[in-house]
Amino acid sequence: MIEKKYLIKTFYYPSVLISRWFSDRMVSHWVLFDNRIWNVVGSLAMVEALYRSGRVKYSEDLLENLISHFVEKNKFIPNYKEKHLIAKKVKPAFSVSFKDTLELFLNLMYPLGLKPFLAFGTLLGHERNKGFIPWDLDIDLGIIDDNIDFNLLVSALKKSPFKILKCSHSTVPFKIKCRIKGGPVVELVLFVKQGEHFITYSEIFGEVVERKRCSFALKKSTMEGVSVYVPANATRFLEENYGDWRNPRSIHHFLFDSQLTDFNSPLVRVCAKKYFFELLSNGDQKKCRHYLTLFKTKYPEEKFWKKIGNKLTQQLK
Repeated sequence: MIEKKYLIKTFYYPSVLISRWFSDRMVSHWVLFDNRIWNVVGSLAMVEALYRSGRVKYSEDLLENLISHFVEKNKFIPNYKEKHLIAKKVKPAFSVSFKDTLELFLNLMYPLGLKPFLAFGTLLGHERNKGFIPWDLDIDLGIIDDNIDFNLLVSALKKSPFKILKCSHSTVPFKIKCRIKGGPVVELVLFVKQGEHFITYSEIFGEVVERKRCSFALKKSTMEGVSVYVPANATRFLEENYGDWRNPRSIHHFLFDSQLTDFNSPLVRVCAKKYFFELLSNGDQKKCRHYLTLFKTKYPEEKFWKKIGNKLTQQLK
């Protein structure tokens, strides 16, 4: 049975239907077809469809074709954006502050015996900025899976001013997202204990990606006057996620700039090429240069990245 979201994609992009029901030989010829017939959205829909149907090589073939065609036609225009791609996020103005939102959320959790802790970007702000990062868009919290009564947690949120935007505490990616009117989104991520590690999850192309983190205890701290919990070894947590986290930088991708990522994974390899094609289409010169260098380092055996790098030299100035 075909999922509803798959049918929606098929309706818009016949390529998805083609990739699902055509033979490997036909798909092989199709992805090597002159890709001037594709727009960015149609191409990326085909990439995902190929990957999800098990045709990983063809998914990569299409991406390499798209990138090569883009570079050879000298289409790179700094700051140009395809109309179908998501523009850079601009931080909205909040009438309820990050501090007040965090305090209200924690005041709901603590009486339930729960100990949400600062994680990811919010923990980064706590350790490096001594407060919320000025350009952040949400509040990141973690919670350790320790026989938590999620029904009680969800019930408390439903009775509160918070509106639940996403609730997948029992399925991947194991998180709850909510927000208060006029305030930033609060994202609560479940950390699952597994031996000496904590596991968090994300989902890409319908495939579960595990992030195996060193386990940690919690300690009390404050965040702009609000009583909070943080990982006792916050430095190690942040190094796993961000590498050199002490020096602020405008470029960071949760998958490609993390020590937790296995670059030998076929999924990561395909995602690297997909992301690079998006950067080219967006005309993001700074990020193109950064990730071109990174991917050439991570995939030294691939002639593709070296070839693209040589051709892009004149365009990336």
